[in-house]
Amino acid sequence: MNFEGPPQIKKVEKPPEPEQVVQSAVEKEANYEGNDTLLYYERLKNPTIKKQLVDLLYDHYQEAKSLPNDVDEHGNLFRNPNKNEQPKSREQIEKELDDQIEKVFSVTALDYDPKGTSDSRGIEIKDEYINSGTVAPFSRNFETGEPWTQKQLSIIEAHEKGHGVRGNFPRLTNELRQKVVRSLDSSKVVIDDRFRNMWREVNKTPPDETNDHTDREILEYFLQPGEIIERMAQLKNYFGLKGEEEFTKKHLDYAKAHYIADTGMGMQIRPFLEAVTPETEPKFLELINSLGI
Repeated sequence: MNFEGPPQIKKVEKPPEPEQVVQSAVEKEANYEGNDTLLYYERLKNPTIKKQLVDLLYDHYQEAKSLPNDVDEHGNLFRNPNKNEQPKSREQIEKELDDQIEKVFSVTALDYDPKGTSDSRGIEIKDEYINSGTVAPFSRNFETGEPWTQKQLSIIEAHEKGHGVRGNFPRLTNELRQKVVRSLDSSKVVIDDRFRNMWREVNKTPPDETNDHTDREILEYFLQPGEIIERMAQLKNYFGLKGEEEFTKKHLDYAKAHYIADTGMGMQIRPFLEAVTPETEPKFLELINSLGI
């Protein structure tokens, strides 16, 4: 009689918990390796994202028309230039938006100065000024002194082009501007001597400027609605989001833990990430998913 021993017990792997599945999916999306500028262009052309942008602009024109005439600080009458104008239709706004996106993404201004700065400056072509954004490819990372990588330059370029797309259009409505600012808690931003000194060097701050004045400048810059929106866009780019995919709390938590180390973009985004707190997160997530970013 053959004795084969006790039957073998096959170990059954326990399926991952739903929480683990979601987290692994976020990790898989993170640290997008492609070109951020091309990704951002694709997302702005998405019908859902574009509709969100058109809705924002339509609301602004409606509000602008209703604003009363006012008196400036010198007692002079300021007439609302939109008062007697017919607000633009959604069709007009969408056409202008499409034209603006194509122009902004068709060209990029370059600053070849090794001490130059990447910013929202545009370029003039055939007597037409285009809000293309400017990239300084031979400048260096403010924190490390190393040349920018191609990936970092694409992050910078995409950021500036976001400003360009929105730059030719009016600001957000006053109510919405306040909502955007309140999605951050500025009291959580850490401004130490190292950060302050880098800021002063980059912005060529006068040597006699007080710390308090510099700190106010830093906070005012990071709390501009336009800067908040473009940093929201950077987070979407980091996960390679091409359209209306939802940006979730899992995305935000992962970005807080890994974005700076993965991209090397510390000074530009650390204060922004610090200012997103558990209390402001619901507002932040609502806005990043609804502002056409």
